[in-house]
Amino acid sequence: MYIADLHNDFLTEIKTEKQQIKYLSTLPLAAKHLVCAVWTSKLKTNEIQSLLYSAKEMINSLNMKSTLKIAIEDFGFVSKDNYQLIKQIKPIYVGLTWNNNNLLAGGAMENGEVTKLGEYYVNKLNRDKITIDTAHLNEKSFMQVASLSRK
Repeated sequence: MYIADLHNDFLTEIKTEKQQIKYLSTLPLAAKHLVCAVWTSKLKTNEIQSLLYSAKEMINSLNMKSTLKIAIEDFGFVSKDNYQLIKQIKPIYVGLTWNNNNLLAGGAMENGEVTKLGEYYVNKLNRDKITIDTAHLNEKSFMQVASLSRK
């Protein structure tokens, strides 16, 4: 059984890998099977890179003690340069937006739609077997992702 920590954002708030591992090691055994969403909307690109690298290292170091899974909320920071790291982390899901439009799609509070770059990453996420979270998309973007996605 997984416990989904979709709005706690502890990985975003606890900045260092050492603090994250300390926090996770204090959890009861039943809570070691977490899905932790990393909310990126209010972070700078270099903070996101650091957080994702830290998450990768944390997952590696907890390998035998936990089945921690990472999720990403607001994928608007993605680039060809950092996608490989994201793929190595193996997020269980990725949300294309938060509440606002970004370079990929229209957020729930706005009227944008899936962009060409968004289509590219929907296809890439599908190929890499990463689930697309549509929770923060507006209706138009949701329908576009539903028609684009094969999974």
